[in-house]
Amino acid sequence: MSGMINYTRIVDLTLPLVPGQGGRPLRIERGRTEELTPHPPVEHPWYIMHRVSTISHIGTHIEAPYHCVETGRDLAGIPVEQLVGEAVVLDLSTLPPDTLVGAAELEPVIAAAGGIKQGDIALLRTGFAGRQDTPEYAHRPSLTAAAMLALVERGVKLVGTDLAGLEGPLTPATSTATWPSSNTTSPSSRTSRTSPASAGRASSSVPCRSRCRASTLSRYASWRSSRGLRTED
Repeated sequence: MSGMINYTRIVDLTLPLVPGQGGRPLRIERGRTEELTPHPPVEHPWYIMHRVSTISHIGTHIEAPYHCVETGRDLAGIPVEQLVGEAVVLDLSTLPPDTLVGAAELEPVIAAAGGIKQGDIALLRTGFAGRQDTPEYAHRPSLTAAAMLALVERGVKLVGTDLAGLEGPLTPATSTATWPSSNTTSPSSRTSRTSPASAGRASSSVPCRSRCRASTLSRYASWRSSRGLRTED
């Protein structure tokens, strides 16, 4: 069948969600079905459901342009084919702490991974996945807009990361490079095939997040306009 992938290995990259852990709200309430829903009482000793209260930006998840761009696509507008495919792991774990990763820094990493081809999924391994609750996490790598643009121009269709976001404390609030938000979301070899989910959190060295958001929107619009694309594409 056309479009099918012969999986050689499936890798589960998801992290467990535990109520009370992490910085995002998550509440799970267990009760009988008739207590949680307008369901008629059932004469059964164990007929339960769970009410889950949380936010969409938690744990391992997929990010759509709508997260940062009002007119961008939401998850319903992203075809599942864009979320499944052949992945290449870009290992940034050997970079020194506080590295600001630009296009130049990515080049040797891409070469070491065997290169990137059109339609690849790029998974960025930083080694900071288990350090989110430690002082070391403040020294995680940060990606520039130029680095992301380099991935887009190589044909990457999805980016995943073991960080809470592709941006970090060193990511500039403004940049001369244009911003390829439409192709980004937020761990080995090319033979690994997986369906990654990425998490991202907008952060910056400047205290005002709105300034970073406004700068991102401006770069996003400029990038799409320069290619004759509509913002919602």
